[in-house]
Amino acid sequence: MVCVYDEAGNVIETHEHPEFDSRLRDMAQSCAEKLKAFGKAIEDAMDHFITHLQAIEKLTEHEPMKMWYNSATRRVEPIDNGKHED
Repeated sequence: MVCVYDEAGNVIETHEHPEFDSRLRDMAQSCAEKLKAFGKAIEDAMDHFITHLQAIEKLTEHEPMKMWYNSATRRVEPIDNGKHED
C-alpha cells in the first residue's frame, strides 16, 4: 500500500498497488473467477497458453504437429521426437 501525506504528515490518500491498472485488476479477477470453476488459476492458464504458443511456432506448412494427451499434467502436449510417456 502506498500512502500520500500532506505537509503536516496526515494521510490524505492511500493506494493499493498503484502500478496495477484497475482495468487489469478487473480483468485478472474475472479470469480468476472463470478458471476457478475448473480448479485452475491464472498461472495455469498462462503456462498452458505459452506451451500452446511455443508449439505453434514449431509448425510449418509441410510438417503437421503431432500431439498427445499427458494424463499426468492433464494437458495436450506436442510429441517430442515422436516419443512420449503416459
